[in-house]
Amino acid sequence: MAAPRRAGRQKPQLPTCYYEGNLEKRSFKDKTGRKLWTSLCGNSLFFFNNSKDNDVSLLSKELFYMEKLDLSEFVSLNDDSSPDRKLEAARFQLHLKSGDFHLTAPSLEARELWKGFILSVVELTVPSALNLLPGQIHMLREVVEKERSRRKPLPALPSTNIPAQQVYITPLCDMPACYQLVSRAEAELILERNQEKGNLLLRPGRDGTSFAVSTRQEINGVMKVHLSFSFSSFTLSSHHSSVYKHYRVTRRHEGGFTIAVENP
Repeated sequence: MAAPRRAGRQKPQLPTCYYEGNLEKRSFKDKTGRKLWTSLCGNSLFFFNNSKDNDVSLLSKELFYMEKLDLSEFVSLNDDSSPDRKLEAARFQLHLKSGDFHLTAPSLEARELWKGFILSVVELTVPSALNLLPGQIHMLREVVEKERSRRKPLPALPSTNIPAQQVYITPLCDMPACYQLVSRAEAELILERNQEKGNLLLRPGRDGTSFAVSTRQEINGVMKVHLSFSFSSFTLSSHHSSVYKHYRVTRRHEGGFTIAVENP
């Protein structure tokens, strides 16, 4: 009898993704491994049954993660020198408090990158003992800054004489589904990649004490299409482009919120 399919969580709801690619995963109790599309989102590894093949159009309702490893339980990470039938493959071992896992990257370079991203997220510092290019080190520095920012608690509101239930929104648990802990640039990327989900999201403001609404709108533009016939040729033009706007949302002392729609 086939095992019932587990319900997964949609990828667009996951934390910010820093790195992704194919990995073969096997726990120490498993006899064989499984090749899965793997995403490092926040401080967790998410494993998907679908191969993404670098096509962002697959970020859709049908894409669910099958398993998650919480890196807050991190113990250590080291290379696995045991032989592999694929000579170009590169193994490494991830040790967590909840168990140990064999991971296999498609190449030595890919293994170094995975180790670099994982250690950067866990230790919040760029590892110095890995064989990485300057551009890759720069990417890891950006990841460290993003992860530090993501882990910052929401700032407390200034004290007022207004009853707390009229001023406070309980962080995260009472936030609307469109709220994402992302930056301005990340908001634009999410709206571009997940157009079927809508064209608006709520996020923290730049000053750390307010919110911001980010929107995406499609504007008709121009795309050249050349047509040629035996007697003549001509060009048709048609395309669309995206326009992003960001509006600041601030709390009012008398209660409620104000959206600065006249000054994006």
